[in-house]
Amino acid sequence: MRTASEEIRQLVVNACESGAASREQLVEIFGYSLRTMARWVAESRGSGRTAPLPKGHRPPAFSQEERREIAAFIEGAPGATLAEIGERFGKTCSLAAVCRAVLKLGHVF
Repeated sequence: MRTASEEIRQLVVNACESGAASREQLVEIFGYSLRTMARWVAESRGSGRTAPLPKGHRPPAFSQEERREIAAFIEGAPGATLAEIGERFGKTCSLAAVCRAVLKLGHVF
């Protein structure tokens, strides 16, 4: 599935709202489904957004600097649990995220 740029979405929304072309004509011109273009118009009317949603992963729970602090914390308290590490840094992330950060540092529990 291809992602339409903000410019294409804006052209479709403007054409639909101004009545310059019917939705069926826009399907022929741009090659996107009628439902997709109807969703773009509805999103534009509701939230004013025409840009596609960002794709990709969430940023890591711990920054590079925080990982260095975790390494120093583990050196000082080698028996610390994942829950203690998460609490120490005030993170509300899962224990799996804390575990990934610790494993990236080369530590094994």
